Amino acid sequence: MHDIKDNFDVSIIDLPYGLFSSTTLEDQVAIIKTARKISNKMVIVTFENMDKYILSSGFNIIDKCFVAKGKFKRHITICQ
Repeated sequence: MHDIKDNFDVSIIDLPYGLFSSTTLEDQVAIIKTARKISNKMVIVTFENMDKYILSSGFNIIDKCFVAKGKFKRHITICQ
């Protein structure tokens, strides 16, 4: 993703959260920042609230919700 030079209308990202793939907050923020570079809008699914990182990358939050299944909760955020 970080090597993409094209620009897209929307990025759809299921952010890795470390349960099945190792990741760091730094890696997650880098993904959000790259999405901002390559797309005008983003739909992002996260394990925790990432609003401050989304906003600091230059996106505005248009809408958001969360989906829960037992104790497992996913945040879905639509950004522009």
